[in-house]
Amino acid sequence: MKKTKAFSLIEMLCVLAILGTIVSLGVPAYIGLISSLELKGNARRIVSMLRLYHQKAIIDHINYSIEFYTSDDSYKINGFAPLDYWEISEGIDIKNNLLVTFQPLGNANPTGSVTIENEKGSLTIEIKSTTGHVRIIP
Repeated sequence: MKKTKAFSLIEMLCVLAILGTIVSLGVPAYIGLISSLELKGNARRIVSMLRLYHQKAIIDHINYSIEFYTSDDSYKINGFAPLDYWEISEGIDIKNNLLVTFQPLGNANPTGSVTIENEKGSLTIEIKSTTGHVRIIP
């Protein structure tokens, strides 16, 4: 009788148990990473929008105002007429109300910041009044 080389059932179950343990340890870290990336993505989207309207104020020679609302986690952009109304992604909260106006000379009024957060942390978006510079502060 010929003997074949193969894995026993016990060896296969041990390998599956080890793989199951590794996966169960990795899933919470993956979920946390997704949540963190979603927060950073929303902050970057807001910064991009603020920078766009800073430039539009200079080019169009009119004021653009952006107002952030904590009540429904949204922001509204006003120019010559109301332009856009945006909501932040689900699970992300705006922590403070802010009204900032970009003016044709490139400055912003007033200097301010808006903080967004989720269960994994918070990020603050700062607007400088003298230059209209916008940046993310971790």
